[in-house]
Amino acid sequence: QYTASRADRRSFVASHQLYHSVALLHWGHAWRNAAMIIVPALLTVLVQIKSVQKFWLIKQYQSAFHLNIPVPFVLAGFIWAVVQVFNASIHVYPLIYMPILNPIDVATILIMSGGAYLIYQKRLVEHHKHKPVAIMALCLFCFAWLNSTMLRIYHEWFHLPYNWHALWHSASLQDSLSIMWAIVAFVLMGISAKKSIRLVWFVGGILIAITIAKLFLIDLQGVGT
Repeated sequence: QYTASRADRRSFVASHQLYHSVALLHWGHAWRNAAMIIVPALLTVLVQIKSVQKFWLIKQYQSAFHLNIPVPFVLAGFIWAVVQVFNASIHVYPLIYMPILNPIDVATILIMSGGAYLIYQKRLVEHHKHKPVAIMALCLFCFAWLNSTMLRIYHEWFHLPYNWHALWHSASLQDSLSIMWAIVAFVLMGISAKKSIRLVWFVGGILIAITIAKLFLIDLQGVGT
């Protein structure tokens, strides 16, 4: 536990130093924000890889590294990621914004992957009854992240103002969200049918119902049909 806690502290110190080093480059703020969490996120994923587990230090303190390092990193990562979901735009100067292929989304995907693996290994929840709640929380966060990515695409590529009025009254954005929701719902229902996970199937069904309601109540509001 001592070794793992020391690794925790060193990784956060490394993140702090990386943040200030990136800030000196005067790049877009997305690089600085990603630098805050990328080291813990990478470490969380690396300690789960079998080839990395063969290193003597991780092998000697296997239980400590597998529990004491990933869990606090994932929890801290999700707090960071929730803040980024509500971030209006992602400035990735000197590059252009690309969904998924940007530092914020890459770090978020690493965090979600670490969280999913810990839930699968039952290390993020102490009791099996809490596992469905953890799965639901992860699914809700993934869904929020997908929606924020769609909003950023319209904001960065089509210069749509990132405010409630502009987003709500953009017909093309609302249509895109409805299509994405339907795809996510069908994917969830398909996966749950194969894996026999009733909870996920019901979530997909509810999302389909919400999408249909949105189609008639919002998307067709301005259409004379």
